Amino acid sequence: MAEQFTSLIDSIDGLSLADRAFGLTGSVSECPSSAQPGLVEAIRTLIQSCKDTSVHAQQAKTLVEGTHTPSSQGILKLSSLSRRAAALVRITDTIGDATECYILAYITSLANSGTLVQKMLSHYTAELRNIARDVLNSTGDDSNVLRETLEICYGQGLHTSGRLHSDKYFVPLGEANLEWPYDPELRE
Repeated sequence: MAEQFTSLIDSIDGLSLADRAFGLTGSVSECPSSAQPGLVEAIRTLIQSCKDTSVHAQQAKTLVEGTHTPSSQGILKLSSLSRRAAALVRITDTIGDATECYILAYITSLANSGTLVQKMLSHYTAELRNIARDVLNSTGDDSNVLRETLEICYGQGLHTSGRLHSDKYFVPLGEANLEWPYDPELRE
């Protein structure tokens, strides 16, 4: 058990995170302001939680390595460390959600406000976010996340069965605007 715990501590120890490690590239003005605060706060929370968890893990490691039999203090430290690790998982999920929103905000910022393109992008918010999530979960090269997301969006917009095909915007819109003489239910 002590060996398993030591390997856990060593893996947490590898998370030497510093505030500068999460520096966002590019200027802040390139980032849509609606998505940025949530992402920045999630990153700050992750940094602080990792620092706290690393310190706590070192203390637990020292305690467990110093005793060859389980102790109540060791169990207390391990229980606390387990709660902190679970909190890191929740923070990671929050960062994932914030990253999806950040990508979505970037994509929608590419269109001029008030245009048909902007309205269509707003209509496809859930689909765009799902595409961003799929790319984030499947890509191994972080430098290509935006490019891959945009390529998939382009492909989904071109194919008639694609999630972003224009018919999924225009057909429901046209059906909602049907009036006499075009609406067969209004004929007498």
